[in-house]
Amino acid sequence: MFKKIFTLTIALFVYVNVNAQQSYRVYLTQSGERTTHTEIASSYAIISYLPEDSLWSVQQFDMGSNMLISGYYKDEKMTIAHGKFTYYRKDKAYNIDPVSNQNTFNYIQLTGYFLNGARTGPWVEYSQGIKISVTNFKNDKMDGLYQQFDKATGKVIKEGYYVNNFKEGDWCMLDVDSTAIFTDIFKHGKVIKQLTHSNPIVDKERAKEFAKNNKAAVPNFDFQTLVDRTFQHYNNSLASGKFVMTFTITKEGRVTEPKIVETFEAQFDEMATQAMLNTRWKPAISNGQPVNQIQTITINVRDGVAQVPGGNLHKSYNLEKGTYQ
Repeated sequence: MFKKIFTLTIALFVYVNVNAQQSYRVYLTQSGERTTHTEIASSYAIISYLPEDSLWSVQQFDMGSNMLISGYYKDEKMTIAHGKFTYYRKDKAYNIDPVSNQNTFNYIQLTGYFLNGARTGPWVEYSQGIKISVTNFKNDKMDGLYQQFDKATGKVIKEGYYVNNFKEGDWCMLDVDSTAIFTDIFKHGKVIKQLTHSNPIVDKERAKEFAKNNKAAVPNFDFQTLVDRTFQHYNNSLASGKFVMTFTITKEGRVTEPKIVETFEAQFDEMATQAMLNTRWKPAISNGQPVNQIQTITINVRDGVAQVPGGNLHKSYNLEKGTYQ
């Protein structure tokens, strides 16, 4: 993945001639070619010369002015990356503006440094703003400690060492409580032995304890009944469609921060949103303590009738994995 991103970045900005300008804009097509026709451009770059550092700063944006890439080069043709690079990515399931129904924010996806065109030091990967892995590089090759982190807890769940792009020595898979599950022993990138540390009895008791102290939020009402009562006197103009909304259930069991991901029609959206804001929940539990939690609801409209898919208005959020299930 690292190599692919670096190659794409170089392809976007080669052969730029800026002799007469200190900072300027270049429009780019989907294939990375420069164009003067904004209607066919998929992104643009702001290129600036930094004389005090003898570097060229490049910031690439999509046509909605959302940051895609920022970084530095040693040469005018942008072939030698040198300095910090940051790559950004949108997450379609989050950050939906309820008014415009547009994704309004980019998350940092990847950060790291180049030295004379080669990746060096730690490169950090993120998911939705949360650190999920760190890979160390030397002369553009993976070399040194690698760590993968649990998204929900931030704890290390996998770690090992690379030497000259190959896995070497012990690579450990860890549980969320930092106990070892198994260890793969590598030699020049190949597994030569695997040690299993799992104890079925201990694992079963640990699972029971975790389930007791970590629970997703649950509603104090029946979803389909709520929908039926909310829309029993509603006359929609559209025969079919879908309404999807995310919201936060606070540790007090209240619904806050509703965000419409997929809209049906304005009046329907308003009624559904207000109905959810008036509901009460049993809050999520993490490590035995009430916590805030994100939930998602989906309401399908078929032949003018609002229904909850599968009779369930929400998706449970896995506190351990940080994902919907």
